[in-house]
Amino acid sequence: MKRAIVLFAALGACSYDWSFPDGGTSFTCDGGLFCDTFEETSLGLWDDTKISPGGTLAIDPVQSAPTPTRALLASHAPAASPPSGAYAEKTVKKLTSATLAFAIRPDAFDGTSDVCVAGIIFVEAGADGGTTDHLARLRVGKTGSTLEEEPMPGNITQHPFSQAPAVGAWTNVKLSVTLGGSITVEYDGAVVQQIAMSAGWVAGTTRVFVGINFLNTPTTNPVSLHIDDVRLDGT
Repeated sequence: MKRAIVLFAALGACSYDWSFPDGGTSFTCDGGLFCDTFEETSLGLWDDTKISPGGTLAIDPVQSAPTPTRALLASHAPAASPPSGAYAEKTVKKLTSATLAFAIRPDAFDGTSDVCVAGIIFVEAGADGGTTDHLARLRVGKTGSTLEEEPMPGNITQHPFSQAPAVGAWTNVKLSVTLGGSITVEYDGAVVQQIAMSAGWVAGTTRVFVGINFLNTPTTNPVSLHIDDVRLDGT
């Protein structure tokens, strides 16, 4: 039986694609540094989950073709100010390159806001015992997406592009970072954004997240999405 993780809220009438994200065949974990198909009934493979008031993060036993499946569901109720949302985190070893792959199916998006749905963070350990985060994250909305890079805390650059995962359908996503190289976003195997990595990045213990990390602006409608078949590769 296949499962996926779901982020949900009250939804209006809509037609959803309940098929497997990869087009009708079962995704399997065949290696990688980390992988989760959400076949279990808990999020025990993840190191941490964070859910703000109004948020939901749960494994949803959705009905899928050709067989039942589960996915991760994340949702957030309307909010007067941009809140943190509902997401899961995993930390692995020190890496110099990382690729986070997952399938996403937006269910309900507020047209006035976009949603940060995934990120890769290199956590640099300092000599004084402190840490410095170097990160890339993906925000998606109804009509476009944004790749955000933060090579040093507070130094954020935004790189918007016109493609976006379609509401009610699965899109296979890859977010890749290579130290001294580039940061790349792929939708269904096609490169939709690529930038040269800025100076300031340092290899470090790598943390990734999926779900609703934050909503970019206040929302007047619920935000909901499903995520499935998460895999992290790197060196």
